[in-house]
Amino acid sequence: MPLKRRLSGLAGAAALAACAMLWNAPAAWPQASTIESTVLTPLSAWEVGALEPGALALPNTLWVGSDGATLAGVFAGLPNTFASPAARRLALGALLSPAMPSDAGTFKALLERYEAIGRLGAAQALADMVRLSGQARAEPNLAVFAAQAELALQHPSEACRRAREVAPSLPALLKLRAFCLAIAGDAAGAGVAIDVARSTGAADKFLYAALPLLAGGAGAGPPARYDSALNSAVSVTAKLRAPAKPLADASNLALINVATSPQAMASLRAEALVTALARGMLDPAAARAAALETLKAWPAGRGAPVMPPWLRALRDVDAAAAPLRPAKVADYLARAPNAAERLALGRLFLPEITAPPLAGPAPASGLRLARSALILGETQAAQRWRAVLGSETSPAALATLDAALAVASGGDSVAAARQRLAASVTDVARGQRDVALLSTLAPLPQDLQALLASTSGSGAPLSANPSLLALLAAADRGAVGETALRTAILLTEAGTATDSATFASLVGALQKVGLASAARAIVTEAILG
Repeated sequence: MPLKRRLSGLAGAAALAACAMLWNAPAAWPQASTIESTVLTPLSAWEVGALEPGALALPNTLWVGSDGATLAGVFAGLPNTFASPAARRLALGALLSPAMPSDAGTFKALLERYEAIGRLGAAQALADMVRLSGQARAEPNLAVFAAQAELALQHPSEACRRAREVAPSLPALLKLRAFCLAIAGDAAGAGVAIDVARSTGAADKFLYAALPLLAGGAGAGPPARYDSALNSAVSVTAKLRAPAKPLADASNLALINVATSPQAMASLRAEALVTALARGMLDPAAARAAALETLKAWPAGRGAPVMPPWLRALRDVDAAAAPLRPAKVADYLARAPNAAERLALGRLFLPEITAPPLAGPAPASGLRLARSALILGETQAAQRWRAVLGSETSPAALATLDAALAVASGGDSVAAARQRLAASVTDVARGQRDVALLSTLAPLPQDLQALLASTSGSGAPLSANPSLLALLAAADRGAVGETALRTAILLTEAGTATDSATFASLVGALQKVGLASAARAIVTEAILG
C-alpha cells in the first residue's frame, strides 16, 4: 500500500503549489451565514462499514476494551492471505463492521484499519467506506487507499476524482495525479506532475519511465510491475512486457486489477483470477464472467500458452447440460492439485454447488459438493446434497459430514460426537480427533471425555504461545474485535490447529465474546480438513 508520509518544509510547499496549477480547485463551501438548516455531523472514518448481506456482522462496540496502540499493532499484524475461509470472514467481519473505537483519537489505528482492508483485497468495501465518510474523503492517506481500490476495480476516473478532492500532501497522491494526466493524454501536464513528485523526494524509476507511454510516448518501457494497484494499472494499460513470474510479489489489489482487466494478457489474467478466487477477493459471479472472457480470448495455434486445468474445467462445465454440471464440478474438485485451487473452483462453480440437486448424485460427487458448500459457508446447499446421498455412501464419510453439518447449523454437538464415534470403526484416530473438535463447542459426557486424552497435537504448549495469551487476555476484557482479529491471525500461523489445547482456547475465546457462529465455522472447517 502507499506510503503514509506527509510533505513538509519549503520544498513540499513549493511542490504542492506547482501541482495545484494542474488541477481545478474544488468549489468553496458556502459561508456559514448562508446555511439555515441544521448541519448533521458527518460520519467518522471509524463509524462507516461495508458488510455484504449475510456477512459476519460484529456489534458496534467491537473496539471497546482495546486501546488505539494495541489495535494499530493488531491491524498491522494481519496477514495478506488466509488459507482458512472462516478466518478471512472473521477478520473482514471485524474490519468492515461499523463501530466507534474505545480510543477514537488514535489516528495510526485508523490508518492501519483501512490499510489492512486494502491489503486483504476488499476493494469494493474500501472504496465504499471512504465514500460514505466525510472525514475519510478529506484525509489524504485514506484517499490514496480508496484510489488504489478504485484502480483495482477498473474505475480510473473515480480514482482520479478522489485525487482531485484532497490536497496533494503525499507523494503517493502526486504520483497518482501524474498517472491521471497521462491517461488523459496530457503529456505536458504529466511531465510537470512527475517533476513535482520528484521534487518531494519521491523516487519511482518504474512509474516515471512508464507514464510517458500512457500519454502517447514511444518506446518499450520498463518491465511490468504488479506490486500495487497503481503500478498494475500502468503495466496493463501500457501493455508492458511481463517479467518471469510476474505476479509472484503482486499485492492483492493488483491481482484484482489484472483479474478484472480485459486488456490484460489472457494467461496473466487467468493466473490472477485463480489466485484472487482462492483468496476470496472476487464476487463469484463477476469472476466467472471474467473467466469466460479470458477463455474466449485465449490464444490458439503454435506457441500459444497451455490453458490451465481450472480454465479447461470451466469450458467443460459450461458446455455441459445443466443436470450433468454438478458431477463434472465434483470431478474437478477431486482433481484440484491443492486446497487453494479447490477453493477457487468452489467459488467459480458456486451456482452448480448451491443449485438444488436434479438427481441423486454418485456418493463421491455428493460428498465433495456438500463438503465444498460447507467450506464456502453455504450450509443449506450442503444439507440439500446430504439429503440425496444414499446408504451406499461410506458410513464414516457420512458421519464426518453429519458432524460438520451439525456444527455449521448450530445443531447438537454431543449427538454429533456420538454418531461420529459410532462410525469410526475403520478410522478410530480420525473419529477421536473429530470428537475432540466437537468438544470445544460444548462439554461432552464422561464416557466421551475419556477419548480426548490421546488426541492432542504436537503444537506449542499453551504457556509458550504469547500470541494465544494475548488473545485470551483480549477475550477476558470483552474486546470483541481484537479477539476476532487475533483468532484469525492465530489460525493462519502454522501448526496452530494441530494443537488441540490451543484450538480449544481459540474456540472458547470466540464463544466468550459472543462470536459463537464464527466458532462453529472454524470447527466445521477443522472437521472437514
